[in-house]
Amino acid sequence: MISKSFILLAIAICAVTSLTVEQAKQNPLQAYVLTDPNGQVDPKSGVRIGPLDLKYVRPAALQRMGLQSELIQKFQPYFNVSGQQAQQLLQQKPLQLTQQEYDNLSNQVVAFMEKNYNKVPPPLRNNARIVQLKQLAEKRDWPVFLQQVQSLLQDFQS
Repeated sequence: MISKSFILLAIAICAVTSLTVEQAKQNPLQAYVLTDPNGQVDPKSGVRIGPLDLKYVRPAALQRMGLQSELIQKFQPYFNVSGQQAQQLLQQKPLQLTQQEYDNLSNQVVAFMEKNYNKVPPPLRNNARIVQLKQLAEKRDWPVFLQQVQSLLQDFQS
């Protein structure tokens, strides 16, 4: 069984309105709301940018990760919204990071995950899905990382 705290940790890590995972890889600096291949907005998806799905993240968690307050403030309107509401918000107020903001965010999240991964008990640390999340974070493959976190969370809640 996968630790709920590790899943929550992974969620906290982790003019476009909605994208598939493949489309999101093309412009990692642009926020998006996840859609299925038919273009339907995923009702569980929040505004996603880099390694974060802002539906699941709180400012205090980002502060603990060491993110700059300016970046946290930039994310403020997008916290705790999902589905169509998130898509509409991005249509009205697109969110885009600079390359430097994106790199800093990615580096902070990878460092935070590495630190906390090492605290996970060894049997759980060797779980294939946990190892996969760690590898995706190290590669900074954030759209796939967020997709896997969401899948893991759904399995955990079942």
